[in-house]
Amino acid sequence: MEWDNSDPDNPIPTKWERQQNYRNTDILPKVVLTPATFDDEGNELTPAVYEEGYFANVRLVGDEDGDALEPFKVEPETPQRVWA
Repeated sequence: MEWDNSDPDNPIPTKWERQQNYRNTDILPKVVLTPATFDDEGNELTPAVYEEGYFANVRLVGDEDGDALEPFKVEPETPQRVWA
């Protein structure tokens, strides 16, 4: 974080570091709905189709409050990645 210290009694933050809101966050790669197809020589015939949006696994620890995540919660039938 950077500060404007022109008034030593009232420093003003001027730049912030980007930080995660939760300690354990796993950003997931694109979710494939339909895989791409290729010919025998490896040339793409049809591109992959991906789920729109961004996906992450969040593991709450201790006193972390996950209420803000509830509207976005999904429970896939076949998860690609899980916490060990």
